[in-house]
Amino acid sequence: EEGMLDYATLTTEPGVFGGTPLGGRNFGPSANADALMAMNEMFDYYDGGGLDIAFLGAGQISSRGDVNVSRLSQHMLTGPGGFIDISQNTRNLCFLATFTAKGLEIALNCRNEMEIVSEGRIKKFVSQVNEKTFSGDEAVRRGQKVYYVTERAVFRRTSAFSTLELVEIAPGVRLKEDIL
Repeated sequence: EEGMLDYATLTTEPGVFGGTPLGGRNFGPSANADALMAMNEMFDYYDGGGLDIAFLGAGQISSRGDVNVSRLSQHMLTGPGGFIDISQNTRNLCFLATFTAKGLEIALNCRNEMEIVSEGRIKKFVSQVNEKTFSGDEAVRRGQKVYYVTERAVFRRTSAFSTLELVEIAPGVRLKEDIL
């Protein structure tokens, strides 16, 4: 949202603090950065728990809160980049993903409720991830606060349950038809 960068400092693994990170194939640099440091020093910052909160993408999410970002198919390994360093050492995590991929189309109706126009062909929430890049059980053991945010629902993983807990459903989304 406009004006929110005044309240947060964004970082990227190459050593950028502040500004507006570039996206897509330009991931890493930032427009109007506040500070730069060497990449190895940035990883020391991440590994030392320097972040208050991290917002990270997720390719697959299991019912136990495990996340895969590195092997999205049995034949393709993309590598996790700084994901492991950031996710293991940040106290508060938000994993961001659509509920499905490849064809998902949503819209807001006149009541500002979400409608799923076309469901994606690939499910992101799976019984077991192809590769465990983040462990929900280990996060609970370490006392991390972990949320999983999608366009239709918000989940969390805590010590109260051994699986994800549904904490919020977007207006217009139906529990049985659109989530379960």
